Amino acid sequence: HWALKKFFSCKINELNSVLQEMRSYVSLKHPCLIQVKDFFVSDIDQEANCCFNFVMEYADGGDLQKYVFCQTTFLKLTFFSV
Repeated sequence: HWALKKFFSCKINELNSVLQEMRSYVSLKHPCLIQVKDFFVSDIDQEANCCFNFVMEYADGGDLQKYVFCQTTFLKLTFFSV
């Protein structure tokens, strides 16, 4: 399964450096990393802003930020309740 994630926006004049970074993400292959299959540019507006979209491997269970927040909250509650 794959997921589509609109990641961030940038100015058109920054496009080359961002595309190079995106190609690096696609080339990363490791069993502990969520695979980025492809990417594309969208939503180019009149002010020369655009958004990047990642086609990524789907991961159940939410995102890393939520997981880390839940773990740290649990550790703080456990530590302070002793």
